[in-house]
Amino acid sequence: MRYTLTAPAILFAVILLAALALPRSWFWVAWFWQMNNISLMGMTLYMHRRLRRLPEDIWIQDGGTVVTVYAPRDIGEMNRE
Repeated sequence: MRYTLTAPAILFAVILLAALALPRSWFWVAWFWQMNNISLMGMTLYMHRRLRRLPEDIWIQDGGTVVTVYAPRDIGEMNRE
């Protein structure tokens, strides 16, 4: 899981460089694309941090909007800090 942020970070750099080369009329397109990428990167960091606290013998099913965690034993609530 240590390479989780590689793709968003590379995409961030590419879009930033592309925004410098785009015409002025395309500024907001690049800006909104960049903000979307930053928010997704933040969500990835958050989920990575939360899931790393769980035991290693779990199975994680990502359904797009819902992440379900299956474990062979009770691990308690994931919302616990």
